[in-house]
Amino acid sequence: VFWLWRLRGYSACEAAIFSREIGSHRYTACQLAVGVVTTPCIPSLRNAPCVRPLSRWVAMKRKTVPMSFDEYELLERPFGWKVEYWDEQAHLTPREIGVTTRIDLLPRSLQQNHALIPVHPFYTEQMIAGYFEVFVDSVEFCGWSEEQVQESAEKCIGHYFSGKKGEALPASIIALEPNSQRLAGLALFILNREQKPHLELLYVRPQFQGKGMATAMVTWGMNCLIESDFQELFSTYHICNQESRLWHHKFGFRDIYDSYYIRLKCSWLNQEIWRMETLGLAEGLDALIEERDEWESQLDPEDRY
Repeated sequence: VFWLWRLRGYSACEAAIFSREIGSHRYTACQLAVGVVTTPCIPSLRNAPCVRPLSRWVAMKRKTVPMSFDEYELLERPFGWKVEYWDEQAHLTPREIGVTTRIDLLPRSLQQNHALIPVHPFYTEQMIAGYFEVFVDSVEFCGWSEEQVQESAEKCIGHYFSGKKGEALPASIIALEPNSQRLAGLALFILNREQKPHLELLYVRPQFQGKGMATAMVTWGMNCLIESDFQELFSTYHICNQESRLWHHKFGFRDIYDSYYIRLKCSWLNQEIWRMETLGLAEGLDALIEERDEWESQLDPEDRY
């Protein structure tokens, strides 16, 4: 942990303090490396300087952490990330896996704290710019160049208006900046291949996050879908995007796991159980074994290994 803070540019003194504080928490080298933990997350370090941010418009790259192979074998792996070893380094890459979720459509009250308007082609350029701003350094586009992220933004918005990925639904909504006509957030709804509504895209620009804007947009969209007699809504989040996962679950979405996800979860739990047993760590081990058994019970007999 000490040298991870040194690699981030902190002095030896700062690194020693952070390492000591983190030692009393269940944070791992991998969690620190992929950005799950930053200094403001640690209670006694809330007044310490935040981890130095990436330069503006720098796309996310694969994380590398120097270590011995013995250290690598006993490393706690963050779920959803592919963790490999070569050249005396652990290499962490987010797997390209989407988790499908669904929610029953029931009327919800909407607090009118945000200016919401229907999606219109007039905002195409702002929709593309917002997409790029939000996703350029996200796990969804890890390893992509800025040009590739820009191309994806243009393709996603273009396909929405052309209907290439599914019929655009009038539930789609734009949130505007306060006292402005500039786009602050976007929620796009389409009909998927099964002719069911799908939340195709949802984002809020960084400076407006944490203000309930995403919840307001999706609530507005849900109420609109109910008026069209739809009964359920589907969405998808990236397996490594913890913020998106937490938002979906808090809103009320429930995950739909396929056999690949369940096998991946079982494999991760088995690895973690082995790691804890090897290190002689007893706290929480029984709970992990119980969780592993619950996940394995969801597998078809031919899928177990």
